[in-house]
Amino acid sequence: MKLRFGAWLAMAAFAAAASAAAPARAADLPKSTLDMLKALDADPSLLAGTEGEMTVPEAWIEAAKKEKKIRVYGSRDNDEFAKSVRPFRERYPFITIDYTRASYGNRAMNILVAAQAGRILTDVMTGFGGSVGQFKEAGALESLRDVPNVAKVASPLMRDDDGFWVGHQVTHWCITYNTAKIKADELPKTWDDLLTIPVWRDRHLGVGNRPQLWVIQLWGLYGQEWAKSYVEKLFTTLRPQLRLEGVNATISLTAAGELYATLPGSGYRTQRLAKEGAPLSFHCPEPVPMSINLMAVLHGSPSLNAAKLYLNWTLSKEGQVAQFYADRSTPVHVELQNDDRLVPFAQNIKGKQIAIRSASFIEDNSDQLYAMWNAE
Repeated sequence: MKLRFGAWLAMAAFAAAASAAAPARAADLPKSTLDMLKALDADPSLLAGTEGEMTVPEAWIEAAKKEKKIRVYGSRDNDEFAKSVRPFRERYPFITIDYTRASYGNRAMNILVAAQAGRILTDVMTGFGGSVGQFKEAGALESLRDVPNVAKVASPLMRDDDGFWVGHQVTHWCITYNTAKIKADELPKTWDDLLTIPVWRDRHLGVGNRPQLWVIQLWGLYGQEWAKSYVEKLFTTLRPQLRLEGVNATISLTAAGELYATLPGSGYRTQRLAKEGAPLSFHCPEPVPMSINLMAVLHGSPSLNAAKLYLNWTLSKEGQVAQFYADRSTPVHVELQNDDRLVPFAQNIKGKQIAIRSASFIEDNSDQLYAMWNAE
């Protein structure tokens, strides 16, 4: 699916206006939430309707008090996660969160293999988009149809038609570059332009072994043959370094100058390091690849009610703003999608065509994608 960023925001704004929300009062919000709003220079009115979003069946609360804890697997830094859940801990002090940061293999495939053997390694899992089809086929996910705030995401593409996963943040996967190595006039306007600019050649560019983060969107827009041809030209023309580290690691290598740039890079991680003084910026050739980062509950979770409370909170305005405060990740909430303050490097994305990675498309094409990528 493709659309202009401005049109995406207008659609979200219309949906937000259609649902009236009561103003948020500072007295109703956790102290940590107020601290986050102050740091973001935002008024509590940004969280209008938050208290209503916390309404869940009382039975969930009582059961969660007995369950006492949830396990969460994800890719976010430990300190980022800890910052993001401070309001949740204030609202639900009877729930302890055990967070594990893990690689994709440990976060997805190991959890899947264990689930198929009847062992539940975690209650909540994020960042498993490349294997969502396998999880669904194995019956390894819990239905989220009764979680109220699943309905608050900005697009139907951000939740599973069958009810087994929901997006919790949006990521634009573009190019992170070192501003001391790459000049503004050397930035490509389109993905085809990238192949023609000399500074990007001769192993200056690091390409992460993550085609599911950006190639699949271009495949969906232009077709399989275009994607296959483009990947072949990328490696033969630019001769980049194929990097096996995670995205955060390659962004750090770019900040250190070991790489001129890395592809794919994430706006939220780039912005965080740039604010800390790293010589980094973020550039999106057109069309802009965008993914929806998935979140789900494992079927058979012994802390099902606590897990649903956590998901519902994460999808609330408060949870979405807390995520942005902690790691600068773009919200999925329909009423926050049109706020430039919550979109890292919004000025480099606005007005450009967006290529969205739908989970159903990657379900249908992931095997072919990896076969094509590994052949290059």
